[in-house]
Amino acid sequence: AEIQEPFDMDFKPEVREAGANAGIRERRKELVDRLEKAANKKANAVETSLFEDPAKVLAGFQTHDARAERTVKFEWWTPAKIAEAKFIDESKAVTLREDESQVAKQSEQGIKHMLESHGISTSKFGQGQAKKF
Repeated sequence: AEIQEPFDMDFKPEVREAGANAGIRERRKELVDRLEKAANKKANAVETSLFEDPAKVLAGFQTHDARAERTVKFEWWTPAKIAEAKFIDESKAVTLREDESQVAKQSEQGIKHMLESHGISTSKFGQGQAKKF
């Protein structure tokens, strides 16, 4: 015997006919990107000429992202052009001068503290065949 549930006359299904919502559309884009990257790796389609000829990198280059429909230009800037763009406020720059042994000592203590704070015992360093810290 079949059990029938009462039918709600005010029921509105949650099916959308307009297409995928933004979350699903983004997920599909990610999956397609991963598939394309995997295909490029298999086909060995990586542009290696930039890595083989440093002059091409020094001259600047462009890449085109077909999916995002945009082109990005990479170029080297002169120090004068960087200063003109004001990326760095050199008036606020401070030159640090520390004794190298003090820096090494502080970094050793910092590393030791970090290891111990993560539950890694440093007591066995330098014992038996273990190297010194």
